[in-house]
Amino acid sequence: MTSFARFHYAPKPKYIEKDITICLHNGFDRDAVNRQMGLLEPLKNEFNIHWNNRIDRHPEAYETYSEMINETVCTSPTETVILISDKSIPTVKEVLFILQMLDRGFAAVSLCSVRFMGVTKELFRKVGWWDQRFIGGGYEDDDFILRLRLANLAYFESLSSEYDISIQSPLQVDGHGCALSEPHFRKKWIETASEIRRIIPEEPYPKWDSMIGAPRPDISSKWLDWSHTIAGIDYGRKPSDADSRTYHFTLEDYRTEYRTVTSD
Repeated sequence: MTSFARFHYAPKPKYIEKDITICLHNGFDRDAVNRQMGLLEPLKNEFNIHWNNRIDRHPEAYETYSEMINETVCTSPTETVILISDKSIPTVKEVLFILQMLDRGFAAVSLCSVRFMGVTKELFRKVGWWDQRFIGGGYEDDDFILRLRLANLAYFESLSSEYDISIQSPLQVDGHGCALSEPHFRKKWIETASEIRRIIPEEPYPKWDSMIGAPRPDISSKWLDWSHTIAGIDYGRKPSDADSRTYHFTLEDYRTEYRTVTSD
């Protein structure tokens, strides 16, 4: 009897492009930045890596976390951007996963909430910039996820990547526990039992618009809709874990929506 070997077909991973920018948000500790860069050094064997690190670009305080994100995206030389906070402990496999999920049609992919996230500039062209009216920090990520839902774009959200919550940046503007940012969120989004509605429009940022480059319909035309969203993965592993940013409109299964997200 003739026997046949079984060959498992493993398709080659696909990426939007091989030029990517990695942005490390640590603006105060050069040794820590070097450690994060060292963890991701093997990526250069497959990708053309550009580094856009805050410690080199803007080692001072920002008035808002949103301003840092917007400037980081704009000043990155490539379409695909990986954003990594000072608290994150990233791995090569995690960056590869993010890049593959972006290619599969997720508009944004996070592996440690917004502390470790992959996006394309096209997302900002379509959805708009992070809202810089959230003074200090807090609620800007809630706002952005609500806007992803409003735009009906697929989002992958997890806390599977390791992080060190004890790291505290001396550059961070004191938001007094979100006391400065929460009022803007409550004014911008009106909540009822069945709806969360945006009543204040997004603020224009002509400076960022002028820097972001030409549209990429080849990317946005492949985006999946919100029904493909995967949220809340590995949340609750640590006492320091915050809740999924989808909690404003989903139940504890992170999928069932108990109210709609709308806009005036």
